[in-house]
Amino acid sequence: MSSLTEGRALNIACVSHTDSGHMNPIMLIAEGLAERGHHVKLITQSFGAAKYEKKAQQVGATFVGLLVQLTESEIRHKANGVPFMMIRDSMKPSLLAALKAAPPDVIVGDFSTLAAGEVAHELGVPFVTNVPGSLEFIMTLLRFRRVDNMIGFGGFGLCWSPFRSGGLAAMLNLGNSGTFSKEMVASLAKGSLVLINSFFGLDEITTLPPFIKVVGPLAPASEGVDLSGTHPELHKFLSDARAVVYITTGSMVILEEWLPEGVFG
Repeated sequence: MSSLTEGRALNIACVSHTDSGHMNPIMLIAEGLAERGHHVKLITQSFGAAKYEKKAQQVGATFVGLLVQLTESEIRHKANGVPFMMIRDSMKPSLLAALKAAPPDVIVGDFSTLAAGEVAHELGVPFVTNVPGSLEFIMTLLRFRRVDNMIGFGGFGLCWSPFRSGGLAAMLNLGNSGTFSKEMVASLAKGSLVLINSFFGLDEITTLPPFIKVVGPLAPASEGVDLSGTHPELHKFLSDARAVVYITTGSMVILEEWLPEGVFG
């Protein structure tokens, strides 16, 4: 641990499975770390090489493709609901073998890449979890209770949390969401710094445990992008808008027509 405070370049493993909604934020973290002079490896399944190897080299990271038993299409077809436990089981042996001989100083992993946290804990390496989503999402997933409205009496505390459909789904283990929630809680209980890619204003201000940090969006603001030729309707919308909030549906959502109509009227 002392090496983390010596000011030298660190060896950092950035780990994610290949779904772009999870890999892209990890790629941005890898880029920022490489720009600061650290030695970064970007690690994912080997079938992601065609999509991510060149990009990893461009941001200054070394690409490492893990040989896994399942292909991308097999994972999608065989998973019963949330696929992250299956991805963990297929990635963990190769990830452990790749890092065991020379453990990195830090492992940074996407929150759904469970193998990253498990390998970090087994090797005794500090672990950072990145959550490319809202604070509300992760609090629901981990079943955190808000303490802002707590009433204390005689050493006991009573607090309430609003109803969340995601919390109900996890309670009923719909699509294995409850199993995934338990796996994440077990991993975080062993020690992790959790980065939330959101901000207060989009999320409600609330009291947080010290290991959860709201860090804002990772992607830099784009400037001077001309969409008038390629996406004229989008260009007009952005040009006319005073402010724009971008919403990502994540990797597992099919954005059918009724959904945005229901949200935005």
